[in-house]
Amino acid sequence: NNLDNQSNTMKPRMVSVGLLAWFAEGRVGVSGVVDEGSTKERALQLGTSLNITVFGEVMTVPWEDKHYESGSQNPNGGTVEFLSDGVSAYLKSNMWKMFNLPSEIKVTEDTMLAFDFSLAEEAEFQAICLDNNWDLHDGSEKCLKVAGTDNFNGDFLNLPNKATLDNPSKHFEVPIGHLFTGSMAKLAFIQDNDANTALGECTFSNIEVKNVPLQDRVSLQVQLFGQPAHIPNYQTKYDGSQDYLPHLAEIHPDTPEAVTFYGNAWRAFMLPAAFNVTESTVLEFDFNLTQEAEAHAICLDADEDHSSSNNRCFVLANKDSFS
Repeated sequence: NNLDNQSNTMKPRMVSVGLLAWFAEGRVGVSGVVDEGSTKERALQLGTSLNITVFGEVMTVPWEDKHYESGSQNPNGGTVEFLSDGVSAYLKSNMWKMFNLPSEIKVTEDTMLAFDFSLAEEAEFQAICLDNNWDLHDGSEKCLKVAGTDNFNGDFLNLPNKATLDNPSKHFEVPIGHLFTGSMAKLAFIQDNDANTALGECTFSNIEVKNVPLQDRVSLQVQLFGQPAHIPNYQTKYDGSQDYLPHLAEIHPDTPEAVTFYGNAWRAFMLPAAFNVTESTVLEFDFNLTQEAEAHAICLDADEDHSSSNNRCFVLANKDSFS
């Protein structure tokens, strides 16, 4: 990929804005080659339950053989095994499996899901879910895609910087309270590989559900009229009709002055306070392109409706005509 760094200065027209948004329009997936003869059988020390941490307390989830999506996505007998370390779930082959939680987990706007993930063999995608029933397709993104070679439908949230065979071990901390709230009674794991149902191998470990108030999380550091300001990392869809394959943007603790996008993403962040844009107002930023999409843009807007934005988005790079 080409690396292109640009410094941009722009003067918007007079308007009152309270929202900062970006989008990268395209289909960006992770590609890889799987050698069917390379997977080695290994002896697994199996357990009968999985311990997860829920708001500082250990919750023990018993093993059972239940299908997620009522078995429609699990016709070929892949499996989840709980390992003897008590904190790991091992996935092998094509499977969608669900486990009943011993008590419901109340997800609020402050709730985050943290876990470690290790990829041994790529599949079309791997995901972890918290749900209140066995039905994925109920209008909210309760499943988090952590790896895979395929983009699936909008019922999943694609996590930034997903695991690959070149970088197989990842720690994720996901603000699931931005996506859904309510009482969750099911924990599900998905390893989807319809093209060859024997392929796919990974492990989820050290699963934790915790509450972290928004003000205690890493935020995007910017300058507003000469003063430092912090934009909370609370992401919403910018134009929901475009963000139908949602990818979460990343603000890394080591570089809080930058936000990174992976895949097709239209994300909006609420500014700490609305301000008036006049003829003398300048928007200045650096832009770094690592992989070209159909379009890349930054926007200042008063709401989340791009169609009513009246040219408040600035296209920074594109390989497709876009308006």
